[in-house]
Amino acid sequence: MKFMNMKRFASTVLAGTMALSLAVPAMAEDQTTVITATYADTDLEVTVPATAAAVINPYGLPVQMEDAVTSLSGQPITIAAPLLIQNQSSVALKVGASIATTVETGMTLETADGGDYDTNPAKELYVEFQAFEAAGIDGSTAEDPTKTNPAWAGLKDADATLKVALDTAGAVDAAAVVTGDDLVLREGKDGLSQAGGVAFVRLSGKVAKKAAWAETDKLVATITYSFEPATYTKSAGTLAPAVTTISLAGTPQQALTFTSALPTGVTATETTYTSSDPAVVEVAANGANVTGKSVGTATVTVTIKGSDGIIYTATTATITVTA
Repeated sequence: MKFMNMKRFASTVLAGTMALSLAVPAMAEDQTTVITATYADTDLEVTVPATAAAVINPYGLPVQMEDAVTSLSGQPITIAAPLLIQNQSSVALKVGASIATTVETGMTLETADGGDYDTNPAKELYVEFQAFEAAGIDGSTAEDPTKTNPAWAGLKDADATLKVALDTAGAVDAAAVVTGDDLVLREGKDGLSQAGGVAFVRLSGKVAKKAAWAETDKLVATITYSFEPATYTKSAGTLAPAVTTISLAGTPQQALTFTSALPTGVTATETTYTSSDPAVVEVAANGANVTGKSVGTATVTVTIKGSDGIIYTATTATITVTA
């Protein structure tokens, strides 16, 4: 029995010794981390047309496109094949363009629309660079003339997102037609452009019909594009709550109205209503109403996936809940 007591005592001492040794902190010399920052180019995957042929076509006579089905008419500056920019990068890109222009001797390039192009015998013309989002076109359909040609033929001057009048005096920069309405191309996916990531670019204008135009008459526009990361958003419409302040003591549930602004021909395939803080404001799954749950402020947003594959977001409705 004495032997057993001694054995237990020895084990206790050993355990105590191990605990003490583990409690001693390890001592280490000072260590350093050195971070060196240098600039490195980031590649953006964007395709643009290298060259294109245009025809000075004073009367805008019909020109057959390559699909032998679609024709262009009423375009004094006629480009018979679609010109597309495609964004295949992993980020959305804002598009800019600077255009330098030259014309042959004897031609006059006007910088403002308003001249006499019906009876003037002088070789005068007015030409714009224009850029449009190619709605419904993506990387898989960009090479399909049955998709791109009708869209190209249907372009209208008034619908351009970017435009600028060409000028032989120096390079000019294309600007948004509507303030704040930049041309932003959606990010690509799996190396291809998505719907919303393709743009049409073209020249359009007016040409003196009575001038003695010759095959030697020529206009050359050199377009230099710029691209910078941006946020791609498309408006789904507007959200309008019946009231912007909800009283928990009064009527905590109020109607919510959504007015769609989806493009013509686009339908919603999926609609989602969300609240920035459901504990404060709860929104019905169908967006018909909102309910105040606790004191605070929250925003309600509706996100729509369109039949064209593009995500649309409505203006947010900010709602404050009081006691």
